[in-house]
Amino acid sequence: MLRQTTKRLFDFYLNSSIHVALAVSAFAAITMINLRLEIDLYLLFFIFFSTIIGYNITKYTGSHQSPEAGTEPRQSILIFSILSTLPLLYFMFTQPLSIIIISALMGLITISYSWPFLWRRSNLRDITSLKIFVIAFVWSVVTVILPVLPGALTFDINLIIEFVQRFIFVLVLTLPFDIRDARFDTYQLATIPQVIGIKRSRVFGVFLLSIVVLFEFLKTPLLIDQALILAGISILTAFFVMRSVVKQTQYYASFWVESIPIIWCGLLILF
Repeated sequence: MLRQTTKRLFDFYLNSSIHVALAVSAFAAITMINLRLEIDLYLLFFIFFSTIIGYNITKYTGSHQSPEAGTEPRQSILIFSILSTLPLLYFMFTQPLSIIIISALMGLITISYSWPFLWRRSNLRDITSLKIFVIAFVWSVVTVILPVLPGALTFDINLIIEFVQRFIFVLVLTLPFDIRDARFDTYQLATIPQVIGIKRSRVFGVFLLSIVVLFEFLKTPLLIDQALILAGISILTAFFVMRSVVKQTQYYASFWVESIPIIWCGLLILF
């Protein structure tokens, strides 16, 4: 009985997008730490609840629904999503207009992932080869650009490198999901595993991670502690990418892979 209750709570934690919201918020906190910004808890909570709402709309509505989501959103997830709009509105009004505007644009892109996009009958997900880049772009803007907006936004070299690193890193994190979804995705999506195969996708992911680490040495000044943690996280991520298969265990991608940003953030806070 206890085991079943624990599993139901854990499944709710994943299916209600709390875990992915923690991952996105962790990425934003990583940017604040890496760029030596003040930790803005109000912004982190705003990103957290925005992610919950955006992901649940994408997963449970529109012309595309996640293979994990089932056919209908459970009532508990629907209620949770509605209740999440209350703290979202509160934290939204603590943010400057620039963050609200950019967040709204990213929200539209996220919703267009499953809903028909503007004048198109198809959604963004149905556009060939675009899926992985839409996710990486939205996550990079939300977790790199938003944290620097409250101050004077200056596109110095460290910010540009941070954005490029985040974009590439998120691309890699999506590979285990694309490998898992290879049996569900239509070939018109032309995902990386569909185009170059699963084995080459794994090698490509490791190659991209090596680029992320190399870019760290272009930052000025070079902070050795951050570089070492990034290298360790990249090795951990490479391990998960290389072990990705089509028939994954239930929580392989949705929990373990999405835990990587949370682990990364925790290491930066501890060390």
